[in-house]
Amino acid sequence: MNREKLVQYRDLKREILKLEKRLEVEKSEIKHDKVMGSNTEYPYNLLHLNIEGVVFDDENTRQLYEVLSKRYDDSSKLKLEIEI
Repeated sequence: MNREKLVQYRDLKREILKLEKRLEVEKSEIKHDKVMGSNTEYPYNLLHLNIEGVVFDDENTRQLYEVLSKRYDDSSKLKLEIEI
């Protein structure tokens, strides 16, 4: 591993921590709910499923959250590549 990779690794770790904090702040509210469904094939048994999602105040907040999530995923992948 060369010096450039080590510097990039350190920067990625720092960016990931910042993104994690920012994502926590941008989450408006997490909603939980239960829904009912059934198997798609016979026997059509009744299933109770738990679902959850993030509720956003407006469209801009949702878009910002998506951008931050994508940056977080990309940074995590790069960090993993360097670690391997």
